[in-house]
Amino acid sequence: MRLFVILFAILLVALAAPGDFVPAATAQEIVNVWEGTQDGQSWSDQTRWSLDHPPTNTEVALIDNGKIPYVTNGVTGYCKRLVVNNDNGNGSGVKIEQGGTLIIGDGDEWTSSLEKSGNELEIVGTLKISGIQTFIGKGTIRMSNEDTSLIQEANGADDLLVLETECVSSPIDRGCSITLAGKGNVAVAVDNRSFVVADYDGWDPVKLSLTTRPKTTSGGAEAYWICENGGTMFIYTTITGSGHWEVADVNCKDYCAIRLQKCNGTIVVDAGGCVRGTGDVVLEAGCGGTNDHQLKVRYNTFCTTGNLTWRSVSGGPNNFKSSPSIFIDDTFSAYATAMFGLSSDCDSTLCSD
Repeated sequence: MRLFVILFAILLVALAAPGDFVPAATAQEIVNVWEGTQDGQSWSDQTRWSLDHPPTNTEVALIDNGKIPYVTNGVTGYCKRLVVNNDNGNGSGVKIEQGGTLIIGDGDEWTSSLEKSGNELEIVGTLKISGIQTFIGKGTIRMSNEDTSLIQEANGADDLLVLETECVSSPIDRGCSITLAGKGNVAVAVDNRSFVVADYDGWDPVKLSLTTRPKTTSGGAEAYWICENGGTMFIYTTITGSGHWEVADVNCKDYCAIRLQKCNGTIVVDAGGCVRGTGDVVLEAGCGGTNDHQLKVRYNTFCTTGNLTWRSVSGGPNNFKSSPSIFIDDTFSAYATAMFGLSSDCDSTLCSD
């Protein structure tokens, strides 16, 4: 068994007057390394960890051998932060099974990483965030079940999931960014500085719900809220900030004549939902028809100072032309509005209960 203790020594360098004392600060982390030999072995199996016990919320969980431990039904796993830095060719990381729960964080502020593009934190059960947890790297937080996949707070409203990019130029892309993707319920507060994607690589339309706590893109960061491959993003909370919005799946054009659902990616502002932002909006996918709308506002408002790109595009072997559409449904609320390209910030009073 291996005991990993990382000591970080930080020398504080400052301009100081003669005689001033500049102290050195130290910090310590305990790293618990996964030593399982096969995918699917239980996170709770103490014999699979270098410290002879599953990680606690004071320890870093390190997955560096290309395997995938499972947080199984009825198990609650913990770690202060999660680090996955090996790719076995099929993807490596952690899977939270239905009925399982993984709590990341100790109430403080830490950074987790999914370093390679094949690294995934797959959520079929529940991921809880305790404190402020920033995810970096090139991997994916994958939500795999519309009914059971859940990301929520462990303590309260101050818990925050931050999604960060490592791209050094604009536009950012997923090859150097963390992506939160799939279908399920994101109830925790989120600062999206990367990519949130309603997406499923299959035939049936799926639902990614943004609920409960507010979401944002802070500090003018470049970030994206995207629907593709039939994914629908339901907004049941307030979303603010500079994030861009896209329903522009280039692969969609070949599928409309075969199976309409493949192209029905939609952003839906539903009960309790409201968007007040500054990002651009791009609507290019869509098969047309009375029920196929790429932006649907049923309650409150979708408002941005960014520009709207709304156009039909063609491509694929059949040269199919997409037909994106916007639908303002005042059946449920007289406040339903959509506004783009405003010269000043969206008025917060536009969002009604």
